[in-house]
Amino acid sequence: MPGPAIDRLIGNCPEEDPTRHSRCDRTTRLFNLEEGGRPAASVVAFRDAAAFDESSVLREVPLIT
Repeated sequence: MPGPAIDRLIGNCPEEDPTRHSRCDRTTRLFNLEEGGRPAASVVAFRDAAAFDESSVLREVPLIT
């Protein structure tokens, strides 16, 4: 079974704040279009994961102002 796919690119202007981004829903394996910029985050990988979906978790990082 192929993984989730994005059928079109999102074009944000490099000189402006992002207006939208794609977020993958891990339960449905589909991408949803979200408003605003993608949150800052880091990926934490698990060495002993049994499946690809369990191999990492996205940990959001608070913005520093």
